[in-house]
Amino acid sequence: MENQGENSKKGKIKFEDKEYVLDTLPKEGKDLVNGLKAAEAQLRMHEDTLKLISIGKAKMIGDLKKILENIEPSSWNFLDNFFLICFFSEIILIN
Repeated sequence: MENQGENSKKGKIKFEDKEYVLDTLPKEGKDLVNGLKAAEAQLRMHEDTLKLISIGKAKMIGDLKKILENIEPSSWNFLDNFFLICFFSEIILIN
């Protein structure tokens, strides 16, 4: 569904490059249109939330890097180093 905000004011929806008058749809069709609008709003809200979390995560990684610059790393065993490499690799891949 495209341009719902503009077309719903006119009582029309655009679906797969065709326009339909909302009043001509059966109740089930109108309910589905309303459900799709709600789903799109929820998706936008959650996408924005994920963006904010990602920004916060990147800031925390930067802050941690600054703190660790002046700290001498300890000598860990192989498994500890492997875990740390996997952890930071995942952070880098996600960002």
